Amino acid sequence: KDSREYILKLKDIFAAPDIEQARERKEKLVKELEQIKPKIAHWLDMEIEACFTVYNLPSEHRKRMRSTNMIERFNQELLRRSRVIRIFPNSGSCIRLFSTMCMEQSEQWQTGCKYLDMSLLDNQPQQGWSELARAV
Repeated sequence: KDSREYILKLKDIFAAPDIEQARERKEKLVKELEQIKPKIAHWLDMEIEACFTVYNLPSEHRKRMRSTNMIERFNQELLRRSRVIRIFPNSGSCIRLFSTMCMEQSEQWQTGCKYLDMSLLDNQPQQGWSELARAV
């Protein structure tokens, strides 16, 4: 079968509305893969459970939290800025530049547009979400 079909099925697992349905979809995909790609099926069966922690979050947060787009974009910016300099005079100058950029990005994430509505965590049944929301 075409790998694109399996990619869509994997995406479908994370589009499930709750963790029970996600696990059902995972089991179905694992059984299908066992016939043609047993190593991938075993890996998927063992490793995907860690990714299901995203289901502990409110549904409004899930899409953003399961993505690494913000980090990837920041890494691109670090690379772009380091290319302009080309050769750093010493390792300290590199560390200073990247540390400064990290601090600026952290401030922007804290004070800029709201990426996640933390008040949604107050309605979560898990213990500790409210404290986390207030800390952020």
